[in-house]
Amino acid sequence: MHVPLIPATKHLFNDETFAKMKDGAIIVNTARGGVIDTDALVRAVESGKLRGAGLDVLEIEPVPADSLLLKLNRVILSPHAAYYSEESYYQLKRRTMQNVIDVLKGRECKNIVVPRKK
Repeated sequence: MHVPLIPATKHLFNDETFAKMKDGAIIVNTARGGVIDTDALVRAVESGKLRGAGLDVLEIEPVPADSLLLKLNRVILSPHAAYYSEESYYQLKRRTMQNVIDVLKGRECKNIVVPRKK
């Protein structure tokens, strides 16, 4: 699944959603961690309702050391890197360089993570 995380999609996949899915389904999330209720996912995998999960994003990142997701052998976690492709890598480098140029010219970055307090 690939959807944005907005109020309408938070925990879109929960106990109720998993119950409606075909037995033995595998869920893959490369979107946003909050789209899946982690506790419900753990229950669905442990019960066998889901055969497994592939997660590139998690509700809490980095994953806590005591997370049950780390104990499930039918859950594969990747380090939030599913964006990677030759095109995305090119765009990442281009945007980074544009941000450097903008800062050096006294302009505001377009892709700033933590906005400067005014």
